[in-house]
Amino acid sequence: MNIDSMIQGNPQALVTSYNGVLVADSLEVAERFGKPHKNVLRTIDSLVTEVATQNCATNAEPEDYFILAEYQNRGKTYKKYLLTRDGFSLLVMGFTGPAALHWKLLYIEAFNKMEQALRSNVDIRQLVTQITTDVLRTVLPDIRQAVEPPPEIEDGRVHNSRRLDFLYGNDEALPNFLTVYDIRDYLGIGQRQAYELVKSEGFPAKKLGNSYRIPKDDFLDWVKKQ
Repeated sequence: MNIDSMIQGNPQALVTSYNGVLVADSLEVAERFGKPHKNVLRTIDSLVTEVATQNCATNAEPEDYFILAEYQNRGKTYKKYLLTRDGFSLLVMGFTGPAALHWKLLYIEAFNKMEQALRSNVDIRQLVTQITTDVLRTVLPDIRQAVEPPPEIEDGRVHNSRRLDFLYGNDEALPNFLTVYDIRDYLGIGQRQAYELVKSEGFPAKKLGNSYRIPKDDFLDWVKKQ
C-alpha cells in the first residue's frame, strides 16, 4: 500500500486531535516535505514572532497556529510544534515544487477527513444523549411505580406523599404547567388512565397542538375537590 492510499483510509497518519483541535506534527511535516526539522523550527519561531506582533490587528494568538510541544529522543527532550490547520497553511505557504504541492494536498485532505470524523462523533453523542433522555422520561416513572408500594388510601382519596416527595419534594416545587406524565406520576396511575383523565370533562387541561398542559394551581385545586 502506498502512502497516498494509506492516508485515504487513515487520515490520522498525518493529522491527529490534540485537546479537541486538529493538528499536524512539525517533525512529521519536516520529514514529509524533505526539510531539516531545525529549519522548520526556525521558520515557525519566526512566524510565531510575526503573529504576536500582528495580535492587535487580528486578535490572533500564536497558539491559534502553533502549539509548543516536546518529544523524547535517546533520553533527551527536544522542542517541536503542533500545527493547527491555519498554522500548517502559514508554514507550507512558501514550500514549492511538485513534491511540496503533493504533500500540501494530502495534508489538506487529511484535515478535511478528520474534521468530518469529529463532526460525526459529536452528532452521534448528541443523538445518544437525546435518546437516553427521552427513554428515561418515558420509562423511569413506570419503573418507579413498579418498585414502589401502592399508594395509601384514606377516606376514599389517594395519597401519594412518598411519590410526590421523591419526584418533586412538595407541591410548590411542581412546574407551573404540568404534562400528562407529571399527572401520571403525581397521582400514581397508569399512562392510559392519565390520558383519559386529562381528556375528561371538568379536568383543567389545555390542549396545545397534539399535547396537553395543565396549570399547576388549577390541578391542585382539582385534587383538593376529589
